[in-house]
Amino acid sequence: MRTRSIAALAAAILFAGGCTSTGTPASSDSSADREQLTVAMTWQPRTGMSPYTDDGYSLTRAGVTETLLRISDDGDVEPALAAAFDVVDDTTVRFTLRDGVTFHDGTALTAEAVVTALTAAQKAKPQPAALAGLELTITADDDKTVTVTAAGADPVLANRFTTPGTMILAPKAYQAAEQPDVVGTGTGPFELTEQPTTSGMTLTAFDQYWDGKPASSGMDVRFISDPSARIAGLRAGNLDIASDIPITQLGQLAEGQIVTIAEPRLTGAFLNTEGILSDPGLRSAAAQALSSEAVVQGAFQNHAGVATATLEGERWAQLRPDVVLPEPAAVNGEELTVATYDDRPELPAAVTIVADQLREAGFTVADPVVKSYTLMETDILGGTYDVVVTSHRTTGETSEWASGVNKAFGCEGSWNIGRLCDEAVDAAIAEAMMAPVGEERDRLTAEAEALGLSKASFVPLAHQRIFVSVREGVTGISTDPARFRMLTHTTG
Repeated sequence: MRTRSIAALAAAILFAGGCTSTGTPASSDSSADREQLTVAMTWQPRTGMSPYTDDGYSLTRAGVTETLLRISDDGDVEPALAAAFDVVDDTTVRFTLRDGVTFHDGTALTAEAVVTALTAAQKAKPQPAALAGLELTITADDDKTVTVTAAGADPVLANRFTTPGTMILAPKAYQAAEQPDVVGTGTGPFELTEQPTTSGMTLTAFDQYWDGKPASSGMDVRFISDPSARIAGLRAGNLDIASDIPITQLGQLAEGQIVTIAEPRLTGAFLNTEGILSDPGLRSAAAQALSSEAVVQGAFQNHAGVATATLEGERWAQLRPDVVLPEPAAVNGEELTVATYDDRPELPAAVTIVADQLREAGFTVADPVVKSYTLMETDILGGTYDVVVTSHRTTGETSEWASGVNKAFGCEGSWNIGRLCDEAVDAAIAEAMMAPVGEERDRLTAEAEALGLSKASFVPLAHQRIFVSVREGVTGISTDPARFRMLTHTTG
């Protein structure tokens, strides 16, 4: 396979799609005192910018489209296009729309427009992940009020309307036959003026934005998957903003050029409850052999948080009961297979440290298996390995925590690589997931998490961080932990 030099890739940043040099002064009268910024984002669109796929994340991160609600920097749900919301009961949420919101085509945000958008999302094939399998009744009570009712109890119904797949577009967007037309139909601070390509998209400041005039005249967004090219473009002055900078390249940047985002993502080691480690005592011995401090220092160069549990922060530490592991059994050279995938650059280093620690505890461990996740998925999900070091989000599709605990510890959890299936753990998770959002749900979630951790099927190692690099002086990058937003009306 051919490779391209960093210099060639950096040149591609400049010229792909007609990209101009960094910090281009605006020429229009309304934007004369502002700059057009050049931004490198990581993922190329794969579905023609369908709002209902992962492409939708690019639209909300770029400030083109918005949702009724959003995730605050603290991880809570807060108003966005909706000025307020009322959880009527466990099946119903009522939204009161914000005054003064205008779509990029000049039409006003109304309740009927919201009904049109959400009805289209519900009928989409495939549906947005946060709405998958739900039966919703969506009605306009008046011009500024929308009520959404689920067919069954859904305590996190409001959370679903923070996700990009529920973005609200102008009614004309849904006249398209195959998928909504996102050109000129959003509500964000930046307007998409032409259909994006796989190399990038051009955005113009929308000066009628409801939260204030954008600080930049527009954004020239480039999709650049190679991290070396992103960092080279920034250092050469060809980029103003670059997302997803690897830890190994942070040393090339000044402190003022790094924006840190505390994404709810965790690196940890799953211990297979169905193999040689089916013995709780032996599994406990393996779990207690692992040092999160060593992994954070060695694999993450101290650019991560030391993990002692799956949920990070003082909020959870105060609620969480003590985690009591089983009495460790004696280790007598038991052979363990250890694996990870190399799609995330820190994982191979982390699995090497984990393997060494297990050897020091008396286990026999061959060289770790390290391949692309695509090549390993069947084996990882199928229980082939005794220990798997992975990276996963600690929230679910609805950006809330109980479903994240279920993901790792529930019998039907989507990322339960340890294959734990414990009746008491499942009951605790179910109770947490059915509780209304609030203090009681948080308490039950922390209790379910502690119970899951006590089974030694998962060892938390590092709370990960996401790094966005900026040209000196650029500010206004969102630190939304859900990563639904990045560019805002204050970015400039």
